[in-house]
Amino acid sequence: MIKKNAHYCVASNYDDLRIGILFNRILQLLSSTQPPETASGATLVQCIAKINNKNLQQIINYDNQQSYDQIYLLINHITKRLDNEVEQAKINLFQAAKNGPMYGCLSGINALLTIMHDDKYENEQEINQWKILFDHLIKLCLEIASLTGPIVSSSSPEGMMPMELTEICGKDDDDDENSNGQITSQMLLVCCWRTIKEISLLFSRLGQIGIKYIQNENQYRFISLKQVHIICDYYMEQLLKSRHCGAYELAYTGFLIICEQLWRFTEIFNCIYFFFEL
Repeated sequence: MIKKNAHYCVASNYDDLRIGILFNRILQLLSSTQPPETASGATLVQCIAKINNKNLQQIINYDNQQSYDQIYLLINHITKRLDNEVEQAKINLFQAAKNGPMYGCLSGINALLTIMHDDKYENEQEINQWKILFDHLIKLCLEIASLTGPIVSSSSPEGMMPMELTEICGKDDDDDENSNGQITSQMLLVCCWRTIKEISLLFSRLGQIGIKYIQNENQYRFISLKQVHIICDYYMEQLLKSRHCGAYELAYTGFLIICEQLWRFTEIFNCIYFFFEL
């Protein structure tokens, strides 16, 4: 049904108002705590990206007068929303699991990266825009992993919240106790492992997009050799520490994708192998 609606969206001549309403609804879906709704949001944001609308920049209230690619605009906008959810998670991870679970925005970004045609970008200005955005995404994902990773790496049974991680969830006032009480440890675990899963998928997609364009440490198009090394370090940490099967399996799959990309390009593999030796 979702795919059918998506094809209908692309074929129809949506006016700016209807696209704006649809996009706002998509953002709500991406911030939902219900996985089916976040999946719907991820599919529908692909629909928005495929609609050739010259006014998208105004519809999503992007102030910069410079012209941007539609997929870039959407990813950048969702990333800013993700920034806000991460700030909430830093204060109180329980409340983030309830009000802004992060994995929805990450799934929307992943959906857009899936339909990104990296070979069409030749303009240096466009490439630099992507470099800056990808650099921010990598740093943001590592920050998110540092917040959610301890939950999926806990030796406690699934659904249990280790006492030593209490500080991660923030110090709650008496007024917050009732609202926090509605968030079970199982719900927190689901939020964290889905978030780690989306990070693993995102890093693997960045590898597919950028590794083939790396020539050496200083010449690259989307992601640098150093960033590939950082991504590999992330996978290694997840494979060594994750106790949750879902988080481990996605890290395993993502790491395989990165390795396949590296093995296809011998010179790059030799450079990254040098990093591992260090």
